[in-house]
Amino acid sequence: MNPVNFRELRTVEEIAAANPVAFPNDRLRYLIERAEENGLKRCIVRLGKRSLLIHEPRFNEWLTDRLGISA
Repeated sequence: MNPVNFRELRTVEEIAAANPVAFPNDRLRYLIERAEENGLKRCIVRLGKRSLLIHEPRFNEWLTDRLGISA
């Protein structure tokens, strides 16, 4: 896995705001709760026990993989 460029990290709210139809805040949090099961874990950078950020390029790759779209 490539190193994280910290300028590419987004909050849950920023990801939800950029994709309001596909990922409203509550839907995105549901997916995050199940990150181990659905593979989203590779996109998450945890900051302590309660805070997290999402690596946007990895999130886009994860979404592309889930939708079966070739990049």
